[in-house]
Amino acid sequence: MDSTEKFLFIEDDADDLMLMEEVLNENGDSFETHAIKYGNKVLSYLTESTDLPHVIVLDLNLPQVSGKEILRLIKSTPRLKNIPVVVLTTSSAPEDKDFSFREGAHSFFTKPASREGYNKNDCCNC
Repeated sequence: MDSTEKFLFIEDDADDLMLMEEVLNENGDSFETHAIKYGNKVLSYLTESTDLPHVIVLDLNLPQVSGKEILRLIKSTPRLKNIPVVVLTTSSAPEDKDFSFREGAHSFFTKPASREGYNKNDCCNC
C-alpha cells in the first residue's frame, strides 16, 4: 500500500506553488504533488484520474473558472465530495470564508505575505 500523501494544488501563481511545495517537503514526510493552473482543467483532471488526491489546496482567484465554482463542483460530485479541500487564497474577506465553509471546505487560510508566514501557518499541515 502506498503511504505517500497526494496533494492537488489548484493554483495559478508559480511562486505560491513553489513555497507550498517547499513547506511540505521540509516536513520530511513523503508527498506527491500535482498542480493545475487553470480552473477549467480541474474537473476533467479529477473525473479522469484513477488516483485521486488525499487533499486539494484551492485558490479562489483563478483564471477561466473561479475557485468558488470549482469548490461547488467538487463538493457536488459524489466521487470527489469527501476529499478535503483547503482554501488558500489572498482574500481575507469574511464573505469568502463563509462561502468556503458553507460549500464544504475543510479549512480556509489567507495566503501569508512571506516565506516565513508559510512556516507559521497551518495551511500545509493538514
